[in-house]
Amino acid sequence: MTDFDFEDFETLVSDLETRFQQDKESVGGYKIQDCIACHDSLFTTGSKHCYACTYCTNCTNCTQCTHSHNCVSVTTSSYCRNSKYCSGCSYVTDCVHCHDCVFCLACFGLVKKEFHILNKPYKKDVYFKIVEKLEKKLKRKLR
Repeated sequence: MTDFDFEDFETLVSDLETRFQQDKESVGGYKIQDCIACHDSLFTTGSKHCYACTYCTNCTNCTQCTHSHNCVSVTTSSYCRNSKYCSGCSYVTDCVHCHDCVFCLACFGLVKKEFHILNKPYKKDVYFKIVEKLEKKLKRKLR
């Protein structure tokens, strides 16, 4: 048998996790500012533990995202805002657990949908009119 420490396995895992959490160095990126442990990212600011992200701001645990802001655990997505646990999405805002969605706002758990607000479908032109009115009312950017 190999020289493996079976007795202290859980302690070793805990020690490794602690060292990982303390590693603040960002490696292999370009123009990364105020980031913690972001690797192979470009033009990314204020993010933590992201990989291969480009033009992202204030994201955490995101992978292969571009032009996304304030996202958590989002993967292979672009132009996302304030979204969590989404993958393969574009132009989603305030969405959670959405996958392969495009132009969705405040949606939860959708898969392969487009032009939805609060999980309800809209025609493309109606969607953009509603979003524009909401931006004025809420005084914040939603797209």
